[in-house]
Amino acid sequence: MTGQQRSLNGVRPLVGIVCCNEQAGRPVQAVASRFVAPLTALADASVILIPAIPEAVDLPRLAAMLDGLLLTGARSHVAPERYGGAALPDGQTIDRDRDTVALGLAGRMIDAGKPIFGICRGLQEINVLFGGSLGPVTSHHPGAWDGDYDALFAHAHDVELPASGRLATATGARRLRVNSVHHQGIDRLGAGLSVEATGADDGLIEAISACPCGAGVLAVQWHPEWDVATSPASRAFFTLLGAGVRASFPTGRLPMKTRFLLPFAVATTLGLAACGSNGAANNAAAAGETLTLNEEGGAGNDAIVTDGGNLDAPADNQALPADVPGNAAATNAL
Repeated sequence: MTGQQRSLNGVRPLVGIVCCNEQAGRPVQAVASRFVAPLTALADASVILIPAIPEAVDLPRLAAMLDGLLLTGARSHVAPERYGGAALPDGQTIDRDRDTVALGLAGRMIDAGKPIFGICRGLQEINVLFGGSLGPVTSHHPGAWDGDYDALFAHAHDVELPASGRLATATGARRLRVNSVHHQGIDRLGAGLSVEATGADDGLIEAISACPCGAGVLAVQWHPEWDVATSPASRAFFTLLGAGVRASFPTGRLPMKTRFLLPFAVATTLGLAACGSNGAANNAAAAGETLTLNEEGGAGNDAIVTDGGNLDAPADNQALPADVPGNAAATNAL
């Protein structure tokens, strides 16, 4: 991380991660450590874990406190009733409480003009939040969650990046080799979202972005946290995350001489100025249009209203130590 991206005046932005509901002989809240480490090492952020227990969280207060939100991968899927989908096949699990917390908090962050980022399930949550739908994919998940994670995440394919996208700008690449570990994918693209990557072999939407209410949104279907130590493209995702949260960092916490210079300078360098130049990425807010986020879900998502936007565009890591009290369920949490 460059000097401009390091924390200023000893204060780091605060990024929230929504937990998953898992079982380890009893209900536990779980987040795999691999999602947390790059936020500190590459985005230079402090991290707070948010329980996926709706009655335990004050969403408006959290949205006011956080500088950014990362919605991570998970073994569970978004409940089909959130987007009017068919029941999932036997053996695939849902986590309705995570849906409630993640979608509710993400919507409030966007309303507050604060950035959200997504990985795997997180991309799917963001698409549903914007009124999109999900569908099954049959060739993107090579095995069971209880198998060899190294072998699981060795499954990979190529994605293609549009030249004007944020990922292409940040990586300097038009084609990436990425891991592929998911049963679900984007079917109908949410209103106001732009496509950042598509599968080279099947055209599946693999990354999305937007800029509603001035809030940067970026999400990928693959797992950049898995190979962040060896992949420049994966590191670029977390560098973009760091720049995004700094662009919304409360000015009262920054030294006066950097309050007005840092967000623009960092964002411009990484292709984030004005939320990028990727067509509909400036979407409804720039045109004075109305965009209602789908925090509650429902068949068809008719609550989404937009007069523009790009609508025609074409899990997980190493285990947390099982011998750490309370961490047993996190060994398989994506």
